[in-house]
Amino acid sequence: MERPPRATSIPKAAHDTPTGAQITTVLFDLDDTLFDHTGALSSGIRTLRTEEEGLLLTRSAEEIIERYAHLVDTIRPGSSPELRSHAEARPYRFQQLHRWLGGSGDPAIAERWSSCYRASYIAAWRPVPGAPQLVERIRRRGRIGIVTSVEASEQSEKLRVLGLDRYVDVLVTPEMGFDKPDPAMFAWALRELESTPDRSVMVGDSWKNDVLGARGAGISAVWFRRRGNRPNGFPEVRELDSFEPLTAAESTILDWSRRA
Repeated sequence: MERPPRATSIPKAAHDTPTGAQITTVLFDLDDTLFDHTGALSSGIRTLRTEEEGLLLTRSAEEIIERYAHLVDTIRPGSSPELRSHAEARPYRFQQLHRWLGGSGDPAIAERWSSCYRASYIAAWRPVPGAPQLVERIRRRGRIGIVTSVEASEQSEKLRVLGLDRYVDVLVTPEMGFDKPDPAMFAWALRELESTPDRSVMVGDSWKNDVLGARGAGISAVWFRRRGNRPNGFPEVRELDSFEPLTAAESTILDWSRRA
C-alpha cells in the first residue's frame, strides 16, 4: 500500500495521565475550536441574504444559516466523484440551498451566491475568543498539531490570517489519506510530532470526530462544547465551554494530575 504523503509541517516558533507520562503534545481541531467557523458562516449568509434578496427573504436568516450549515456538514469533498474539494462542493451546496428555498437550483445563481458568500465568509475570519493566547501558552510547554477535515490550503491560510501558524508544528488534513474520526488520522499526527498517546491530548468541538476519534487512538480528550448536550459514556473526557479564563482552560487541557 502506498504510504500517504507527509503531514504539512509548519516551522516551529502537564499533567500526569493514568500511566504517569507528562503531556507534551496537544492536538487541536481548527473549525469551531480555534477558528470561529460558525460566526464566519453566519456573516456570509447574512451578507448574501442582504445583497441577493429574492428567495433568500422567504426564510429567516437563522433558518438559512441552519440549513447551509447542514449542507456544509453533509456535502463534503469526496461525497461524490465530481466533488473533489470544498471549492467544487460550495456551488453545489448553493444549488441545494436554492432548491430548498423553492428555486430551480440554477447553476449560474448558485455560482453567484457562492462567490458572494465566500467573500463575506473570508472577511469574517476570526479566532474563537482566547484561542490565540491559549495556543501561545500551550506552545511554551510542548508541541501543537492541528487535525482537521478540511484541505491543507484552506486551513493553512486560516492559521496564517489568525496568526496561529507560528505556534503550530504539524497540520494534518485529509490529504494524508485519512479523515476524522478515523483513529489512524490521530495516530499519524502523533508520529509526525514524535509523540505517543499517553503524552498527548486532543481538543475539539465535535464529540464524534474529535473526542471519539482521539479516544479510539488512545489519546485523552477535551470536548470544547460550543453547542448541544454531552453524550453518555466516556466519563474521563474533560469539557470546556470557553477558553477564558486562560489559566483554567490551560489547566483543563494540561493538568491531569488532579484527575478524580
